[in-house]
Amino acid sequence: MSEAVLTGKALDIGYEAKPNPKVILRNLNLELYAGELVALLGPNGVGKSTLLRTLAGLQAPLGGAVQLKGDAIQNYSPVERARELSLVLTESVQAGNLRVRELVALGRFPHTGWSGKLGDADLKKVEEAIAACRIEYLANSRVFEISDGQRQKAMIARALAQDGPVMLLDEPTAHLDLPNKGEIMHLLHGLARDLGKAILVSTHDLQLALQMADRLMLADCVEPLETGAPEDLMLTGRVARLFDHPQFMLDARTGQYRIRREEGEPIAVEGPETALHWLTVALEKHGYLVQAEANRRIVVREAAGFSFLLGDREFSTIAALLSYLEATQ
Repeated sequence: MSEAVLTGKALDIGYEAKPNPKVILRNLNLELYAGELVALLGPNGVGKSTLLRTLAGLQAPLGGAVQLKGDAIQNYSPVERARELSLVLTESVQAGNLRVRELVALGRFPHTGWSGKLGDADLKKVEEAIAACRIEYLANSRVFEISDGQRQKAMIARALAQDGPVMLLDEPTAHLDLPNKGEIMHLLHGLARDLGKAILVSTHDLQLALQMADRLMLADCVEPLETGAPEDLMLTGRVARLFDHPQFMLDARTGQYRIRREEGEPIAVEGPETALHWLTVALEKHGYLVQAEANRRIVVREAAGFSFLLGDREFSTIAALLSYLEATQ
């Protein structure tokens, strides 16, 4: 494996305070490599944003060291650091009346020198970033005119225009609808794979992280920071421990978060896979224990739609079946 682009060694992160600093997480060791998308997961308040700001050099660690391309990050000037590393935070964009192309172009200013003037090479980088994020159709729109998802892609394009090897993003999918969440994570995965960027993204979207990330980085206040392939961390139960809750559980097979339920009346089901999945969801929601064998069995048939057979009765919808079950309890 190639050398890590960004590392944290024995990091203590938190805030300077009197009389004693406030340490949020201690003794963190991590590495970020070119060409990979890493998802940082952890509960609210655990210090994910603080970790990103520390890795970006915006605040000093309370202990340990951050190294960028093998050199201590504090040895970089702000401009030098901006040429190597871009950071997208959760704060709302104060872009005034800027057009999207102008917002993206701000990413080139660390490369322009004292004049601040964009040359042909800079303009080319801006257009390449816009194209990579697939927002050409927005380039001439005012930033205040576009949606939250579009604005997030514009901010990623600005970070990409900086053309550094490292991109750090703090909850880029927050407040977005499901299609936009998926599109943003798919975009970041492609940027890592196709352009060789080292990308670290904090997120609460476990399902997307499991599907898109090359590695997970799990942070909590109980166990040490742990990294690994999503599939390995699911199999070891580490992800389940991170999200342990008295009312919810993580399904180790599917990665879905499920409500813990008391075992109710057993009922068996058989039929096409998709219909069985949603029938099982509905039955468990209403307190039934779905298992392979039981005194009562529901058979799903598929013809011009689905039908649900319970004994000698047939129902055209799951809702009708549930109403009957409730009435005959």
